[in-house]
Amino acid sequence: MNFIHVIRYWQIKRKYKKLINDPITSQENIFHKLIELGKKTQFGKKHRFSNITSIKDFQSLVPMQTNETIAPYMKRVVEGEPDVLWPQKPHYFACTSGTTGDIKYVPVTRESKSNQLLGSVQIAHLYPLLSHQKFLSSANSIVLTGSCTTELMNGFPIGRLSGLSRKLLPEWLFRGVVPAKETLDIPNYEEMMLRIAEEAINANDIRVIVGFPSWVVVLLQTCQKVSGSDNLHHIFPNLNTFYSSGTSCKPYLPAIERMLGHKVNVREFYGSSEAFFALQDLAEEGMLIDSHNNVFFEFIPVDEFNTDEPLCLPLKDVVIGQDYIMLISTFSGLYRYCVGDMVRFTSINPYRILVRGRMQHELNIMGEHIRSEHVEIVMSEVVTDLNITIHEFTVAPSVIDEDSGRFYHQWLIELPDNEIINLPFLAAELDKKLMLSCAFYQDFRTKGELDMPVVTRLPERSFYHYLVKLKGKVDSQQKIPRVTNDRNIADFLLHQAGLTSSEVKAEDIAKAG
Repeated sequence: MNFIHVIRYWQIKRKYKKLINDPITSQENIFHKLIELGKKTQFGKKHRFSNITSIKDFQSLVPMQTNETIAPYMKRVVEGEPDVLWPQKPHYFACTSGTTGDIKYVPVTRESKSNQLLGSVQIAHLYPLLSHQKFLSSANSIVLTGSCTTELMNGFPIGRLSGLSRKLLPEWLFRGVVPAKETLDIPNYEEMMLRIAEEAINANDIRVIVGFPSWVVVLLQTCQKVSGSDNLHHIFPNLNTFYSSGTSCKPYLPAIERMLGHKVNVREFYGSSEAFFALQDLAEEGMLIDSHNNVFFEFIPVDEFNTDEPLCLPLKDVVIGQDYIMLISTFSGLYRYCVGDMVRFTSINPYRILVRGRMQHELNIMGEHIRSEHVEIVMSEVVTDLNITIHEFTVAPSVIDEDSGRFYHQWLIELPDNEIINLPFLAAELDKKLMLSCAFYQDFRTKGELDMPVVTRLPERSFYHYLVKLKGKVDSQQKIPRVTNDRNIADFLLHQAGLTSSEVKAEDIAKAG
């Protein structure tokens, strides 16, 4: 075993104990360092950082920031002006399209770079604590990241953060990691996935896979195609741990385990282009907040978010069971920045969270308030109850009938082509569980103002082809919104499958009748 890995493992283990035993002292230290360095910036001078001595001062002098409010400052940073948001200039910019598809650029400084790199290293070196098996660095793993390619923008390198992290971390950390960096840079995604599958199949002792659940499904489908085998157990017999990020893994897990031919341990981690936030350290739900890694956290209760003066809490004041909107302040010059995620604490000793969904993703035509968390919970329960597998899904509103004014929700679900499913029965199960999960939805369904949902079956790889055709260049960091308030994605998928909304509704009624 490499001596450097042993030293790093013990360093991570020592930090892990601090996360458990002393998260608040570190948050206070990060806050004071953030203010001290921020005083030197244009943003800090405008918002009187020199007058800030407490968290309350910080909250009163610095308003919450969003992509829109930070944009004028970011434009100056991109143009090369120093000391705008952080002392000097950033090293490079991480770009992301996330779930919305809108590209945004996040400055990466020397100090913020260590947050992302340490987060990645933690995943590798906590593996022995989680699996009670050999070091991840001694086994092989499949890691699905973005491309490692960088371009120049006003002299700054830009690229996908996951790919940049791979490029910047030392090579010894990636011994035994599939795919090779060169493979990630193949521009044609279909060709790239075939190459990754070939490398994975030919690797020895694959024990871990890391990535977004939907793209893990795509990769395993490709491995089935390359190997000519539906059951991949004989190829990956020791693949026992899945590090999942980007969205809830539960709806996808039956499909993943069915293709692998065995169960896997799932550990979720929570990060973005802005920072690395949390890692699931136990089998129980909840990710341990990384309170020691150069991010200062604040939390606004969801029902306070749109008020004139919302209550905003530091980590030490949160409670279990409350949904919060998370704000972060980082060493890249993001101050009180709204990530856009809703989180809930499952524990405060130590601090562990669940991500409850994106606050801007809501299906709410009539006041039904269906969020990502609702449909993910419902779908994961249904696939377990009915013992079915799904590859991807999204939920959209129907076109409102002009005569009656009524409408329904359309679930577009990608299923294995060989799976036999009664779609009206599946729709009824989703409807029943969604009424239990969301009181607003139940109210409209009970009054008869909202029709029974319709499930539309899509062939395998429909969502992948949607991304390819709509976005052109695809990578494994892109996500499909769980719910939408329009029919843009739904109509595109239906057109791609040769269907229309009216045909889908008529067919479903005929089957149900």
